[in-house]
Amino acid sequence: MVNWENGKECRVTGFYGESIASHRYLSWDLLRELARARDGPWLVCGDFNEILDCREKTGMWLELRGYEFTWDNRRVGKANVKEIIDRGFGNLELLQDWGGFHYPPPWFTMVL
Repeated sequence: MVNWENGKECRVTGFYGESIASHRYLSWDLLRELARARDGPWLVCGDFNEILDCREKTGMWLELRGYEFTWDNRRVGKANVKEIIDRGFGNLELLQDWGGFHYPPPWFTMVL
């Protein structure tokens, strides 16, 4: 749970999805269970190991522009594949309280 300076709270969950395709339903089952666990604003960020749209993957017909992809198979030439697999999702309460997020948000600090 994150408590903001303005007194609002938000549940923030870091997530890593199953990398084996036949086990990915377990990741989505877990997210559904976590969603039912508590009311209020919720932000889930991480590597879901999913591609939601063909525009999130290149290596076939899409050209890479900038650093929009978060995974790279490190192969050379036409064998190279880049994908967007890191993302964040929020529930309706998050959107109602915050209206959305920009990445990185102004309060974000990376701690290693």
